[in-house]
Amino acid sequence: MQKIVEEERMINWTYGKAQSAAYPLEHLDSIEPTSGGINQKSVLTIAVYGDKAEHLQLLPNLLEKLVMEKWQAYGKKTLYTQLAIFVLYFVCVGTCFYHRPSPFERNQDASSDLICVHDLKTRKFGDSSKWIILYHILHLICVTGAALYLVQALLHIKNVGYHLYVLGLSGFPAKAIFLFSCILMVSTFFMRVFCLDETEDIVWVVIVLLTSLKFLGFKSVGPFVLMLYKIIIRDLMRFFLIYLVIVVGFSQAFYVIFLGYKRDKTGHQEKSIMSNVAESYVRMFIMSLTEFTVFFEQLEDCEHTVIGKITFVVYMLLVTLLLINMLIAMMTNTYTEVSGNSLEWLRQWSAIILMMEQSFNPATRLRYQRRYSARFDGGDALVLFVKDKMTVSI
Repeated sequence: MQKIVEEERMINWTYGKAQSAAYPLEHLDSIEPTSGGINQKSVLTIAVYGDKAEHLQLLPNLLEKLVMEKWQAYGKKTLYTQLAIFVLYFVCVGTCFYHRPSPFERNQDASSDLICVHDLKTRKFGDSSKWIILYHILHLICVTGAALYLVQALLHIKNVGYHLYVLGLSGFPAKAIFLFSCILMVSTFFMRVFCLDETEDIVWVVIVLLTSLKFLGFKSVGPFVLMLYKIIIRDLMRFFLIYLVIVVGFSQAFYVIFLGYKRDKTGHQEKSIMSNVAESYVRMFIMSLTEFTVFFEQLEDCEHTVIGKITFVVYMLLVTLLLINMLIAMMTNTYTEVSGNSLEWLRQWSAIILMMEQSFNPATRLRYQRRYSARFDGGDALVLFVKDKMTVSI
């Protein structure tokens, strides 16, 4: 790659050990200089979306300079604009949720009951409190905002194609989760139409939780988010697979042991904390959090107390001492790996820039590209001017 760049670059001026070189953007930039489309075979696109460690080595120096120019040209303004719009949307969602009457309030006060479509003919707005009217107004604003976010995502897919959109979205789980929350928000409108109050209560709780996660997709928290993504995808997934195997095995063992729990005078078994299979799974999870007082008390009333205690000790050794400490070690290793590799953070930042430009139409991309590029000696090819030393590396 270095040889190709050295062959294509054009020297503008040289002064001592410093020089100004012009690098054609045709194969470097993710934006095609002629059509404004996304060049999936460009060096920048491969470096950002490549899955090999060697791809990271392409980012420093020249490509880093290119990303910085993109950031100054349109990235900073676009990101802060998106942040401001999202803050307004988030405040609207939070305020709407705050003014939503609880089930208890709806049952106690008729004026706090939510308005449904079939109520419009018989119910007057004067019968509802001002807070209910405010809630419905905010709800419509939130639904409209969520619908606009979804329309923006559809336009994004139309601009770059489904495959490239999913590829870019794979690096930002927070954005994918936020889009799912927008779908839920739009669904609450139809729940209001069909008066599904209880279902809507549950959906609203999920919406508020998922909407706040979009804050993780902005540049200021990038390195920490990258650590979080890697810990969840790599460390926690492996941990829970092993943990699930152990929990399933020991839960069934304790379920069988508790079949010998004490019985009443009629010969029926008294209710225990592991009276059914589903309860045994939950109890195993609670025990892994070192809460086993009730379990140990009821274990004394089982016929197989000794084998139960031995099984309990083995379970606590495996989960509490071995697995938990192994998880801590894996997360520490991931933290050290990400914090010690600045290129991972550079890739994440570059992915944010590329995700922005993919949402633009071709004409807008070309207009932004003109801001950080120029034509060398009046030629047709767009180039990026870089001042550096005589030796150039990518």
